[in-house]
Amino acid sequence: MYSLVIKNGLIIDGAGTEPVKLDIAIDGGEIANMAPEITTAAKTVIDATGRIVCPGFIDTQNHSDSYWQLFENPGLGSMTSQGFTTLVVGQCGASLAPLINPESLLPVRKWHDLDGTNINWKTFAELRGELNARGLGTNVVSFIGYETLRRSFTKDEARSLSGTEREAIRKLIEESFTQGAGGVSLGLSYSHEWSAPERDLDEVFRLCAEAGKPISVHLRSEGSHVLDSLHEVIHLAKQTGARLKISHFKIRGRRNWPQLDSALRIIEKAEKDGVSLTFDIYPYDTTWHVLYNFLPHWATNNGRQEMLQQLADPVQRRKIKDYLSDYNLGVRNLILASTNSHISSVGKSLNDIASGLELSVEEAVLYLLQHGGSEVLVFDHNLNPEEMDRLLNHPQSIIGTDGGGFPLADQPEFGQIQNKLVHPRCFGTTAKFLSRIIKTKQMSLSKGIKKLTSQPAEMLGMNGRGILKIGNVADVVIFDPEKIRDQATLENPFMQTEGIEHVFVSGHAVVAHGKLTDNRPGRLLSI
Repeated sequence: MYSLVIKNGLIIDGAGTEPVKLDIAIDGGEIANMAPEITTAAKTVIDATGRIVCPGFIDTQNHSDSYWQLFENPGLGSMTSQGFTTLVVGQCGASLAPLINPESLLPVRKWHDLDGTNINWKTFAELRGELNARGLGTNVVSFIGYETLRRSFTKDEARSLSGTEREAIRKLIEESFTQGAGGVSLGLSYSHEWSAPERDLDEVFRLCAEAGKPISVHLRSEGSHVLDSLHEVIHLAKQTGARLKISHFKIRGRRNWPQLDSALRIIEKAEKDGVSLTFDIYPYDTTWHVLYNFLPHWATNNGRQEMLQQLADPVQRRKIKDYLSDYNLGVRNLILASTNSHISSVGKSLNDIASGLELSVEEAVLYLLQHGGSEVLVFDHNLNPEEMDRLLNHPQSIIGTDGGGFPLADQPEFGQIQNKLVHPRCFGTTAKFLSRIIKTKQMSLSKGIKKLTSQPAEMLGMNGRGILKIGNVADVVIFDPEKIRDQATLENPFMQTEGIEHVFVSGHAVVAHGKLTDNRPGRLLSI
């Protein structure tokens, strides 16, 4: 007897092949059988007539760790409800392990206030024990955040590493790889990696190449210098042989949009030259940022306390305001998403906040940075929807949320975040993408699902997931192609996707008949 049989579904196996009608049997957390008709008895039978049955989705760009949702909301409802069964965290240079000292967690503080938080682990092995004891709604893979390692030594100084420090970081990376870390991530646009010299980056790329692990890179610039930033990381990948993933690839700012053609030529040439390169993308034209990233790098290079000192100095404050007034993306239309203070302006534009405070827009930015605490996040409507379509359709793209697993509005954990806004991609990425391709037919549904399943698994070097076949882990999604749609918006992001009816993580139901269950079968995986 099987534990579960899914009957009469249209199977899209994740490998890009044509859909086929098959039954699927699950037992012991694995796919036990796939056949035109399975007659063996099962404890549970689901009739999937008219439904798509496919592998569980893999989010290669996730911040559930940085937003502290692995601990505050381990069910990760906004992720499981849209079909994700594996999340790849430790992105953009920040991770929860390995930790050497309190400064190791400084990179996380720009996304979440950690005051009073108890940290009782240091290594990846210890973090795995902590998370697995709690249980998670999805499986998780974590990369090593390079800024996490650097700031363990440099603290708030933006400087080069000494030879001794580079050697210590090398040993930490190698040790973390043996404990199952999925790769290394860089956040080159953030102040403490901005100053990292090529020598330091080259060593990290080489360590990944030697271990057969990918490296995930938030580019140094996604705006006016995006082409130089692409050349930088592609050069490093080419000379080291590292497998490269570019995080949330985009061209920010209207006047920079024409650079997309050149950017894609660089990416496509790299692939022809033998560089293993993918980039993840989300189907939205609004980004979500930490507000301090709009300041000049010299104002943020040495951490939050020095930034506050710069803002208190009249001469430096004037220079920062002049920079903001000339900033080519503009800050007046930014929308305040969250702070960790009691500023009651969430959901308002910077222009409206400035009017309410009777300040200039530039002064309003500095006011929020001074009084909003370490976590001040904003929305920025700065991407070209037509160019996003091109990137979604590109053969080297995969789908990643760049979001986190937040609670739905009817869950008890929602009280912790109800005074904040999060990006709707945290709730609607997969439905927005799938409903879009079903409606427009810009690509086949099989190709679209491949971008959510086997392509991410291949990039990660993850075996046993991403494709429906006998012997693979039973991470499975069942959805109605006629009803699937996203409902989350910037104004009301906490809305569950419609049309995703069942989600199984290792054969355990985390979504059943469109409702979240209380199951937490997910674990921190070792790959």
